[in-house]
Amino acid sequence: MKVLLTTSVDFPVSHTLKHAGTHRVVYALAKELRQMGVTVTVCCSGDSDEMGGARHATVARALHSQRYVTNVQTGPFGRESDVSSEIILEGSYTDQDEQHFNITVECAIAQGVDILHDHGGGLLLSDAFRHNVKRLSMPILTTLHGAVTADDHVQECATYDELRANNIYFSCVGEHQAQLWRQHIDIDAVIHNGIFVEDYCLRSRKKGYLFSLGRIMRRKGQDVAVEVAERTGLKLVLAGPIMDPAYFDRFRRRLRVMPHIGRMPVTPCYLPEVVEPVLATPEPGVYIGQLDDAQKDVWFGHAYCFLMPIRWDEPFGLVLLEAMACGTPVIAFNRGGVSEVIVDGQTGFIVDSPDEMVEAVGKVNQIDPAACRRHVEQHFSSQVMGLKYLELYEQMLEAA
Repeated sequence: MKVLLTTSVDFPVSHTLKHAGTHRVVYALAKELRQMGVTVTVCCSGDSDEMGGARHATVARALHSQRYVTNVQTGPFGRESDVSSEIILEGSYTDQDEQHFNITVECAIAQGVDILHDHGGGLLLSDAFRHNVKRLSMPILTTLHGAVTADDHVQECATYDELRANNIYFSCVGEHQAQLWRQHIDIDAVIHNGIFVEDYCLRSRKKGYLFSLGRIMRRKGQDVAVEVAERTGLKLVLAGPIMDPAYFDRFRRRLRVMPHIGRMPVTPCYLPEVVEPVLATPEPGVYIGQLDDAQKDVWFGHAYCFLMPIRWDEPFGLVLLEAMACGTPVIAFNRGGVSEVIVDGQTGFIVDSPDEMVEAVGKVNQIDPAACRRHVEQHFSSQVMGLKYLELYEQMLEAA
């Protein structure tokens, strides 16, 4: 079987991205499919990771998000504390995107692939697809990673509906997400995202801090995490790119702002020289910037629990898997796909309010860290994800 995978070129397809979960999922899927004997091509930017010859560059470099550095100040530890360098502004559709999809279409046709699989939905919205729709006779799968209720996805549904044909399929990454999309288009499958569980260390001995990682924006609810930390008396460690500076400013004064921590590599002395000084700061919370995989493994693994006080119907949270893979219980608001990922009372707690989140923090010691990791291994590993997509591909080919 020949499969071509693609997604947007906002970011490279990489194993080591600090965010951009869709691109991380594409990388994991490509690796797993290849191990299962599938011939895989990934159309992506030239700065994507090497994938054993499977990478086909469509543009030289990913668009990335633009960084704006406007106000550098001297911070703790005598280092520069550059908050504004952590601010991320998301880009819009460009000529580079169209070039990417043009080359993707030509590659799929030239290679005679059996399955064309786009993550995100951009391919079907492109001029490249519309101009070549009659030449693309192979089954085409679009995996929708976003919530139809956010980011103007409702406007895309009319286009998807118009394009509906026997060879076009849609899948979602969560059942709750699929229920919302089904109000507009047919959804053929639900396949949860997966991670390389072996990349994360199971740690049973925890330190007494709360951890929250994600894009800093209102719908992620970091202000609630700060409130929970203050009410429980536990330190909050907050990490992630700042997407909404005005929102961050609402609770910034209640934090020690130390984004340079995210630029300090993990070494054998990382715990005593980085983690312990951060936890010793007097403020109830600390913002440590963006983290790479090695840093996330440390901060996830040693956290007492992970907080996810989201205000929107998030389709799927990779961070929940990362936390549980490290043996760290999670406490999240019951929105979106949260109930599909967390086993309430066994791998964490699903709550509906800040009061319930505060109460749940007091019950975290009831959760077995090993049970958290087993749950991810059994249901959300990259291998499980790959097997489910392979099964879907075979069903699509049988129906062709």
